[in-house]
Amino acid sequence: MRYNIQNYKFFKSYRFPIHEGDKVNAEVITFERENVKTNNVQIDSINLSGLNFISTQKYSIGENVKIKIQTNRIFNNWDFELTGRIIRSFIYCEDVTKTIYGISISPDSQTTVLKYFLKDFLSHYKTAKLKDKLFQICQNKIKISKDDGVELFSLFQSLIERAFKGKLTTILSELPTIFHCENYHIYLFNSKTKDFEVDHTNSDHTLLGKTFNGLLNEAYFNKVIINKSFNDQSATGVDFDIKNILLAPLVNYNGESIGALCLSNTLSGDKFNITMLENIKIVSGLISYFYNSKNNSGLETVKNKLPNHYIFSDRSHTGLAIINTLNTIKNTRENLYIHGEAGVGKLEYAKYVCSENSLIIDFEESENQSFEFIEQVSNNGINDLIVKNIEKLSLENQAIFYNLISSLKLRIITIASNDLKALEKNDYILTDLYNHITTVKLNIPPLRLRRAEIVEIAQYYIQFECKKRDMENKKISQETINKLESAKWDINNQELHALIVKAILKLNKKADNSKQVLQIPIKERQSDTIVDSDKNSQLQEYILNTLNSCDKSVAYSKTEKIFVESLMTKKAS
Repeated sequence: MRYNIQNYKFFKSYRFPIHEGDKVNAEVITFERENVKTNNVQIDSINLSGLNFISTQKYSIGENVKIKIQTNRIFNNWDFELTGRIIRSFIYCEDVTKTIYGISISPDSQTTVLKYFLKDFLSHYKTAKLKDKLFQICQNKIKISKDDGVELFSLFQSLIERAFKGKLTTILSELPTIFHCENYHIYLFNSKTKDFEVDHTNSDHTLLGKTFNGLLNEAYFNKVIINKSFNDQSATGVDFDIKNILLAPLVNYNGESIGALCLSNTLSGDKFNITMLENIKIVSGLISYFYNSKNNSGLETVKNKLPNHYIFSDRSHTGLAIINTLNTIKNTRENLYIHGEAGVGKLEYAKYVCSENSLIIDFEESENQSFEFIEQVSNNGINDLIVKNIEKLSLENQAIFYNLISSLKLRIITIASNDLKALEKNDYILTDLYNHITTVKLNIPPLRLRRAEIVEIAQYYIQFECKKRDMENKKISQETINKLESAKWDINNQELHALIVKAILKLNKKADNSKQVLQIPIKERQSDTIVDSDKNSQLQEYILNTLNSCDKSVAYSKTEKIFVESLMTKKAS
């Protein structure tokens, strides 16, 4: 399978295309077969680690070749050699008698000469064309052409066919080679014991420890990939050397989390790179195939329905991820930390996850009286505790609270509008308390970052309120739709619902109901209060884009990073 993954990595890497007008000629010579030499080979694309060439000559996958590259210009001509191995081939769509071959250039050939050739080659690019290519690289994306479509289909067909015909142990044995790491672990979740169990590994250690279990829970429940390095050995929670880990969830046919794949300790000692992050998505999917018969049958069946006034659309990626996380955590006893801006419905989601025997405590009201919950827990058989404003507790009282909940069999659901992780790093929250209450973390994004759902959510609220008042359902005006989709406002679900109620109450009851269109009074952010639009409209636009991309419940460590990401997104689009 490693050759298929190598093939896919080659496809994903960006190579600069070479056209006929670039006047680059090549000659390919094989090492294994004597007298097999192809002149006037067309180079299709190239970068420091690989190249594509087009030829009528037939070559075998794995064949070692030498490539002589020459340019035919008036000045600054090049003439040098590269060596490499053919790792892929597919039909050239423009001429089916020809084949496109991909060569992985050997490290010995990745010399200064090749670097200077590429630098000289790029210097002949027109500025606009070069910018376009650079922005594609920045986004880690390539445009899928007709040839690329054929290639991608054949890649996945080959990858899936070979993986499914093989054995799980064969795939697992190749993981250290593919990801350049030391160890792998397959963890499966036991729905009866509510713990993770090691199913396959090449290590003598299980990695299961307090800190690692938190990361494992996050990957499992949130269905996210986690890439983390450890500077301090004590931070891992285990008594042996772990430099870094890469975690990916395993899911069955029904989309249920069943476990996680963990890779650890890269050979270089550095964090797993972006290519490995892309590859683990594919590999974890292939490995999941061997566990499709597994399901969490011990869990209760949960209807896929969230609180009425804080809905998410299951047609958006974000909405579906949050729905799945809430429904999964509902069937466990894991502690949950929900954070997000005011008005996104954190308390309603917490109630949805909890059982009927739950208790809400708010430390903002009175931190001393709030410890009286112990008596209520004992007398009323409380199973779940919803905690608000935990950051209001003094460090002394945090220690008391931590000792109390550690001794009780309670599930703690913590909700906060402040970033508790940032508070913990700055010693406003005890580390032991933070680790205890944040087994699973869930961020509820603000409404302005969910553009794919905004209009649908607004229509739901309108339908809900009209039905409650025995009114015909109202349509939203186009002006309101434009305002909603622009997302140049700071309201969330709670405020949007209140504005819709206000708009309905203002309707003319004597007018024809069927023709009335709802105008929602949304107040947009005033740009002239941020920067003088007459002096620098471009700066104003960039600042507004940045504000729209921020989640106020997250404490960003580097504000300039947000600006750079916003600028790059705008430029690339």
